[in-house]
Amino acid sequence: MFKIKHFDWLAPIYEKIITGEVSQILINSLDLQADHLVLDAGGGTGRISAGLIGENRKIIVADPSLQMLRQARDKSGLLCTNCDAREMPFNDDLFDRIVIVDAFHHMTDQRSAIKELWRVLKPNGLLIIEEPDIIHFRVKIIAFFEKVLLMKSRFLRREELIEIINAHQPKKVMMYNQDYTYWVVATK
Repeated sequence: MFKIKHFDWLAPIYEKIITGEVSQILINSLDLQADHLVLDAGGGTGRISAGLIGENRKIIVADPSLQMLRQARDKSGLLCTNCDAREMPFNDDLFDRIVIVDAFHHMTDQRSAIKELWRVLKPNGLLIIEEPDIIHFRVKIIAFFEKVLLMKSRFLRREELIEIINAHQPKKVMMYNQDYTYWVVATK
């Protein structure tokens, strides 16, 4: 799923170089209730999940990098599991919400990841993916540098991501754009 060595190396400094708050589009799209079980797939240091913690809310950060998860474990209220999005150690139809923020392009087998995440998402649950939009020059530069660093990232155009999700017959798919980012919100 991820280039673990890159992220193991980045883990101690990740939140010093990658900053920013949880986007309002993500918060609004999630429509979280107190009893929702949330999976942050590719959640790394838990930076995004920490911003979603609320009363009685259970958030699981799943990431293949143990070093990133060590950073997440330091954040109060987060549960962590070391796994790949292609093989989740969870029962079918478990999560009310699954979020992937700025991580989908690092997943090496994106179709298999969506298939597996769809499996663990409850009926009527939401899968929300926030990604840098490769149509913008600024994101193309980031993609170039990730290629130079041998990260093997694969940035999809939003239409490509929607096509992968549509293979699982979602009830509804919505898409949002802001600046250099897009969000795809799919209802199972």
